[in-house]
Amino acid sequence: MKAFEFRAMDSSGNEESGFIGAETKDDVAAHLRDRGLFVTSIGVFDHEVTPAWSAISLSSPSGIPSGPP
Repeated sequence: MKAFEFRAMDSSGNEESGFIGAETKDDVAAHLRDRGLFVTSIGVFDHEVTPAWSAISLSSPSGIPSGPP
């Protein structure tokens, strides 16, 4: 499994970005589309994901805005 960095937009035009573990870029794109996002870029961040990567949440921590005010 690899770690990918992504940028995507929701239906309101708000940008989301983050990291996700997957086998291929196509898997990442499919996952993001399933979340209702329009993918703007996907890049390989790391060629091997450790178990610690698998536990990373894709959502913003509470108290930190995920988009423009």
